[in-house]
Amino acid sequence: MVDVMGRPATEFGLYFIPIAACYMLGNFAAARLSQRVGLDRMIVVGTLLALAAIAIIVALFLAGYWEPWALFGPFGIASIGNGLSMPNAQAGAVSVDPTVAGTASGLSTSVQLTMAALAAQAIGTMTNGTPYPMVGLMGGCAVAALAAISVPLWLHRRAAGGVAGTSAPLTGAGRSQFAAWESESRRDVVSS
Repeated sequence: MVDVMGRPATEFGLYFIPIAACYMLGNFAAARLSQRVGLDRMIVVGTLLALAAIAIIVALFLAGYWEPWALFGPFGIASIGNGLSMPNAQAGAVSVDPTVAGTASGLSTSVQLTMAALAAQAIGTMTNGTPYPMVGLMGGCAVAALAAISVPLWLHRRAAGGVAGTSAPLTGAGRSQFAAWESESRRDVVSS
């Protein structure tokens, strides 16, 4: 925004405040909906929302609207999508095997930070005085995120004989298994 749109850094900071609020809104919604909707579906919905927002940004920029509102308005929608998907992705990573939840959490966060550093380096290298490299990289990352959840879901459904519902909310055996794990975790904390 500073280099391409010629705006001061303070203006960038002011535009970024609503983006953080939108991410928090997505987190709030995820906390309320994830158990009913399911982790996988929340990740897919959040990623699709982010991808749609990036498509809006591309359309606005291609139409010649190189203005902050054309970037930050739709990016607020993308931030809501990230707020929906990221906590569910983290929860999914740590719930695979409760005995290594700490390792899974650390690895997940490390991968996230590594990807962010690589994206920052890539955008710094590709900058050409237009917003297109940034938007292209954002779109590429959103497509990669969608593939990262869609391919395993497709493989899982295929292995299960095409049975849908791999993203069902915790009910029945799944809920009792989670409750047992949670109870066991509390006992471990109390005994240590």
